[in-house]
Amino acid sequence: MTTQTTDTSNTPGKVLVAPKAHIEHVVRDLDEAAYLRLMRVVREVALAVESVFRPERTYVYSLGSQRGNAHLH
Repeated sequence: MTTQTTDTSNTPGKVLVAPKAHIEHVVRDLDEAAYLRLMRVVREVALAVESVFRPERTYVYSLGSQRGNAHLH
């Protein structure tokens, strides 16, 4: 997995988590074990971000495109 923080001037704590392999569909194109690893990383990152920024809630978005770059924000 790869994580990337983005310019936080507009969205403090925004983080992108993406599989290293290029995939188009985060649910269909990952086997169950890979999907669960991805979700585990997303949870670990979210808890770390929450411990620093203390948000009211955390949102998880699953995005992708025809170019094969499914990722989660």
